[in-house]
Amino acid sequence: MATTENTAVEKAKAAVTKTQTEATHSKADQVADFIQRNLAPYVDDLLINRIGRDRWIRVALTAFKSTPKLTECTMISIGQSLLNAATMGLEVNTPAGEAYLVPRYNKHTRQQEATLQIGYQGLLKLVYEAEDVRDVTAHVVREGDEFEYEEGLDKKLRWKAGTTRGEVTGAFALIRTTKGGEYTAYMPVADIEALRKRGGDADFSPWKTDYEMMCCKTVLRRATKYMRRTRALVTAQVVDEQPTDMEVGDGE
Repeated sequence: MATTENTAVEKAKAAVTKTQTEATHSKADQVADFIQRNLAPYVDDLLINRIGRDRWIRVALTAFKSTPKLTECTMISIGQSLLNAATMGLEVNTPAGEAYLVPRYNKHTRQQEATLQIGYQGLLKLVYEAEDVRDVTAHVVREGDEFEYEEGLDKKLRWKAGTTRGEVTGAFALIRTTKGGEYTAYMPVADIEALRKRGGDADFSPWKTDYEMMCCKTVLRRATKYMRRTRALVTAQVVDEQPTDMEVGDGE
């Protein structure tokens, strides 16, 4: 009898697994159809010749294959996030680290929603497109480093990595233009953490996999505050600073 019951339980588990797999595939197919039918026809003008439409479609579809949780998100949030990425000419969820689609649970609508998070490399790309930038430097500061920073008419920025480095204490960014202009910013780790927590702490967030780079991105964004900005860089700021009432998880 026990053997029969065990067999029945195993068959039931297999049936549930099959149903869940089929449901996931169905959602993935719906998302793929939505991207190709509803979004792709409109991205040519948005991409500004920085990414070909075929590549944009492949990258978008790959993002949902690598993060199946995204298929549970609302179509409107998927569309908005992907079109924002296209507007900035950024690829999502690739090793390049330009931008990330992150699934989050909206406690008000009780739905999973796709949110766009810009990576350091993505913001760096936009900065170089925004003005005649000669070079960009951004680093985290750690215990044991030699570091000086002063705001004012005579700004001071000096950093040298220590031989023995401890915990992260902050991050700085320096943007220098071909015309001699300089834009600098420094943020202590407490301020960086406050911004990180405001956006939630998703399992799929780049903050978990590329913490230092995201610290650099956060302070680099602040350094761009006074420079001439393109529409793409303005969009990046809006995307990054939009308030969120999202929670991470399944909403159970």
